[in-house]
Amino acid sequence: MIKKDDLLPRMRGINGWISENPNVTDPNMYEMLDCVTSIGVAAREEDIANSPGKFPQKGSELYEIYKEWYKMYKARMSSEKVIDKKHPANINTNLYKYFSELNMICCTGDLPLPEDKSRLEEYLECLKKIGSINLYINQQERDNPQEVYDISEYDKTVLRNSLEFKNLLPRSAMSVIKEIQAKTKIRIVEEQQEER
Repeated sequence: MIKKDDLLPRMRGINGWISENPNVTDPNMYEMLDCVTSIGVAAREEDIANSPGKFPQKGSELYEIYKEWYKMYKARMSSEKVIDKKHPANINTNLYKYFSELNMICCTGDLPLPEDKSRLEEYLECLKKIGSINLYINQQERDNPQEVYDISEYDKTVLRNSLEFKNLLPRSAMSVIKEIQAKTKIRIVEEQQEER
């Protein structure tokens, strides 16, 4: 998780990179989810859920962070981008539903957090990896259909941990997790058959 003080300069740096590299159109899902979950934690700390319109006060630091987030969102996940079937998080994917739901609950200050604050980083890592693993699988299916996605032990651990946080995850997360499990299982089977 990015600390709130570092969030605005980090997001400005990311948006600068995006504008300097117009040929790169896919989102970096891990990075985007790192930013939005950091916003979600900050919004909870500032009780945005009970603010007028569930939005930070104009001129506040969090307001500036939201403006920068909107630029990133628009550059990578705007409606004109996600209607393209080649976009790895297009509107027909479980990933799009997951990202949209997570974006909404983070920006409205409604991101549920674990009661045990020592598990916050682990929980946020689950949220980020659920999206980034699924994005990578979608990219591989689009760009390298013969490629086998090798789910690392770290990724398996994160996904297993996500079951511990099941009650905190966005509703759409379980569809993404099931899709990841199904697609990695199928690919592992295909890989084993090729070796015979």
